[in-house]
Amino acid sequence: MAGLYSRGELLDAVRRWRRLYGCAPVRSDWDPVRARQRCDPDLAAAKAGRYRSGQWPSADTVRNHFGSFGAAIEAAGLHPRPGGVDVRWSDEAILEALRDVAYEQGCPPRPEDLDDPPGELPGVEVVVLRFGTWQEAIAAAGLDGE
Repeated sequence: MAGLYSRGELLDAVRRWRRLYGCAPVRSDWDPVRARQRCDPDLAAAKAGRYRSGQWPSADTVRNHFGSFGAAIEAAGLHPRPGGVDVRWSDEAILEALRDVAYEQGCPPRPEDLDDPPGELPGVEVVVLRFGTWQEAIAAAGLDGE
């Protein structure tokens, strides 16, 4: 239903996502079904949790207004993430961030732990795309034995 949001509200949502998570959204961020079909289960669960907060429009609504999800990202003045990867985070920086969170919590982080504080940690998508699965990233950080 394209009528629930104006184009301006959709662009504001894209920009708000960028401020919160440090990168433009990808279609699976606002489409939990697509996330379950195409993403690692940990990543799909994290995406669905963020989407279920109720503050994001559906990917179909965005596509209905702009013709494609990528066109909306560009209309918001952002660049679509190539392959969904946030290139600001090196593998070692991701592992260090995971270790820092584990140190602060006293246990290995879960996907949802990377959302707080927003934008200061690599996104779950970045971790899973770089390491294959959430558990592989935890193991690479040396946190699977805790």
